[in-house]
Amino acid sequence: MVIMSFHMVDEKFREINPPAYTGRCWAITAFRDSLALFVDRKRCAATWDVWVMKDYGVIESWERLCSLTDTIGSPFEFTKKIEVILRSFKQNLVCYDPETQKVRNLNAGAVYCVMVIYKESLALLSEGIDIQRH
Repeated sequence: MVIMSFHMVDEKFREINPPAYTGRCWAITAFRDSLALFVDRKRCAATWDVWVMKDYGVIESWERLCSLTDTIGSPFEFTKKIEVILRSFKQNLVCYDPETQKVRNLNAGAVYCVMVIYKESLALLSEGIDIQRH
């Protein structure tokens, strides 16, 4: 797997190497302000590792945040805490807390569900602002 990033200052693409893991990457997402990966360790959608890049662009900074073993579905996204939103095998959204290992039903269907991370920014890209000055 190759992760590509786009550096807005010099307008160049860069390659970010993933952590050394076994399994297949299910999703690239964000955890707080860091890059994160959901990795299906056993290729059976029952054992997931969550990897977080602590120092952006530094390969050695990949850290396994937690493992989701015997969970009830596929991971979607993080909440503002460390909780993981999953699509259950019954096609419902649930919230899993890896610290307490408790599952909470969100009472929402997930058959056709997409989650998008939104980060506010003061940089107006359409205005051509020189980001280096800010």
